[in-house]
Amino acid sequence: MAILGLLPVHIGVFSGTDHNPTPDGGLALWWEEIITLLVMLVFEGKMLTLLAILFGAGMAIQADNAASAGKPFVPYFCRRMLILFLLGIGHTLFLFQYDILTSYAVAGVIALLFLKRTQKTLLCVATGCFAWCSAWIILFMVLVFLFGSELDSTLGESDKEATPVMTADVEDSETDPFSEFFSEEKETRLFRHGSIWEMTIYRGAFLAITTILFWFLAGWYMLACLLVGIWLARKGVFHEFEQHRGLCRKMTVIGLALGVLFHLLGAVVYLREPEGVQHYFLVFFGMMPLALVHLCWLSRWAHSDRAPWLQAHLIAVGRMALSNYLMQSLLCGIVFYSYGFGFYREMERTTTFLVVLAVWLAQLILSPVWMARFKIGPVEWLWRRLTDGRGTGGNASA
Repeated sequence: MAILGLLPVHIGVFSGTDHNPTPDGGLALWWEEIITLLVMLVFEGKMLTLLAILFGAGMAIQADNAASAGKPFVPYFCRRMLILFLLGIGHTLFLFQYDILTSYAVAGVIALLFLKRTQKTLLCVATGCFAWCSAWIILFMVLVFLFGSELDSTLGESDKEATPVMTADVEDSETDPFSEFFSEEKETRLFRHGSIWEMTIYRGAFLAITTILFWFLAGWYMLACLLVGIWLARKGVFHEFEQHRGLCRKMTVIGLALGVLFHLLGAVVYLREPEGVQHYFLVFFGMMPLALVHLCWLSRWAHSDRAPWLQAHLIAVGRMALSNYLMQSLLCGIVFYSYGFGFYREMERTTTFLVVLAVWLAQLILSPVWMARFKIGPVEWLWRRLTDGRGTGGNASA
C-alpha cells in the first residue's frame, strides 16, 4: 500500500507539474487545486514515513531471526545496506533524482547502533531526532513570520530548484551558473529532448548538492521513523496485533488529533499562499501521527476478512516492494522523458493522475502473477544474490 502511495507524490516530479500544474505555467483550476490538496493530506510524507517505519520493523525481525538461528546479523545487514545504497545510486543517476533507497540504507546502518538498546532508549533517540528536525522547521517558520514575503519568496524559489526569474537587467548581467543549471527551462529541454547521458549528469549534480542538505535535516527524521519501527516490532504490534488493539486505538486517536490539526492548518495556509513554503512546515508535524494512523488501520484491515481479494493483490505488491518502486520510475520515465514519449511538462496535473492509475493497475495485476510463480521479486532476488551469493527464485512450489 505504501509503495503505491509514493507515486501520487512523485508524479509531479516525473511530469514537471510539481510547481506548475499546467504545461504553460498558468493558474491552476479548482479541480487541480483539489487534487493537490488531496495528495498533500493523504499521501505526501505519510507514505514515505510509513515505509521507513516498516523498514525498521523488518530490520528488527531479521535481527531476531538471525539470533534464533545463531547467525551473525551485523555483517550480513551491512552488506545488504551497501547493495541497497548502490542500487539507490543507480536509481538516482539513471531513473529518478528523488531516490529513497540511499537514505534508507544509510539510516539503516546508523540504526544498527541502537538495535540492542532498550525500548525506552529507542523512543528517546527517536524523539531526539524528531526534535532536531522540528527545531529547524520552527526556526524557518519564525524567520518567514519575521521577514515576511521576501524570505518566503526566496525559500519558495529554492524549493523550485532555484528557478531564475529573468529580467532585462539580469539578462544583461552575468547569469548565476547554479540557477541556470537548475532552471525550469533547462529541465524542460533536458527531460523532454536531452540524452540519457545529459540526464545522468544533471541527476549526479542534484545528488551531490542535496545529500548534505538532506542529512542535515530530513535524514534524522528518517532515522526516527526506523527506530519507531524497531520499537513497534519489538512490542509485538505486527505479530500479536490482537493483544495490542488498545495501543493501536490510542495511536489512532492521538494521531488523528495531531495529524488532522496540522494538515488542516497546512491546507488553509496553502490555499492562502500556494507559492509559499509554510504549508510544508505545518504538514511535517502531522506526517508521523497520520502515518501511524495508516499503519493501525491497515493492520486492523489485514486481520479482518474484508475484501480478501484486494488484500491478496496488495500483499503481492508489498512482497516485491523494491521491484515495484523501481518499476514506477521506469514506467514514468518512459512516459515523460525523452527516451520514451517525452511528455515532460506536456500534461496537466489532472491528466498525470491517469498515469498513476494505470501504473497502480499494472502493479496490482502483475505482482500476484509474478508471486504465484516466484518467491520474491526480480530486484529482491538480485539484492539477495549480491548480498550473500544466493537467490530464492524459481518456482514457488520448489
